[in-house]
Amino acid sequence: MISDCDTMEYSTGGDLLQARQRLIMITKESLGRDIARVIIWYPLRWLVLCLPRIEWSFPLFRAMGSVHHRVSQSKSRQVREAFSRSGLDLTPAKSSEETRRFLQNHYESSLLVMLAPRLDLGSLDRCHGFRGLSHLDNALSQGQGAVIIHPHMGPAQLPMIHLGALGHSVVQVGALALPEGLSRMGQRVVELRRECEERLPSRIVSPTRFLRPLFDTLSHNGIVFIPGDGSGFGRSYGRFVRVPFLGKEIPFPTGGVALASKTNAALLPLFTRRDGKGYVSELLPPFAPAPKRREGYKDGVTRFAALFEERLRIDPGLWLLWDEFPFQTQETS
Repeated sequence: MISDCDTMEYSTGGDLLQARQRLIMITKESLGRDIARVIIWYPLRWLVLCLPRIEWSFPLFRAMGSVHHRVSQSKSRQVREAFSRSGLDLTPAKSSEETRRFLQNHYESSLLVMLAPRLDLGSLDRCHGFRGLSHLDNALSQGQGAVIIHPHMGPAQLPMIHLGALGHSVVQVGALALPEGLSRMGQRVVELRRECEERLPSRIVSPTRFLRPLFDTLSHNGIVFIPGDGSGFGRSYGRFVRVPFLGKEIPFPTGGVALASKTNAALLPLFTRRDGKGYVSELLPPFAPAPKRREGYKDGVTRFAALFEERLRIDPGLWLLWDEFPFQTQETS
């Protein structure tokens, strides 16, 4: 995800066309979608911000996902077909259940940001916890920052927000839906999301912009979150390598490994899973430093993909990118 000039690179040619086509498939603009946006981002957002305990929002978001599972056969079928392509060998009943969990998680993850005004340390501690936090503390004790590489599992921004609330300087590489091709209401929702993100105790840096904030954060012993499984929204940025994943050779981004290698920061994988009514994020010991050259990044990416696959086989419904599997993007070593 990090290019030689410290900026993200868009895929080109046929890959960009495929990305735009997938983006159109994913958004599916319609009057019904705009009505849903109005309901979710106005009365529903006002409601959840008035709840006595902010963690009560999560069961509501999950209920919305369950309703979506019942009424949207096309999306459910799309996810079940992705399960079939993955070789997970799910029974029909298990496939249906994991599809429902996928949609529940989609709503939790995408609507988490609207809770920004009330995501303080107390509310976060009640819905999210960490395991292996000592690995991060030990890495930061070296004074060169930490790069956390993670998949889009669970509410993907939850651990980043929690670490920010704990007082760490945190930046995440993240991309919103492009305003291009969206309705006026869709564009307004993108604006609302950005306004909410500005109130988070951490920063989100677009992968399409100059990425000097990542290097500045690490130079001040901060933390950078980078997705290790792609960008979402049918788009791809930066450099990729093909590694074994779910019985296939799948392109994974080299950004997290490359950034840690270039800055001497520690590289730690993080995986989030459901834990009772909330979530827990597990930090694993840091990877060995990669050589400061592109051909050396593949080992780290392969190791991350293997750890990711182990957890995905246990809890497939928590991954947010099933509707884009298998990825089709430009791969360069």
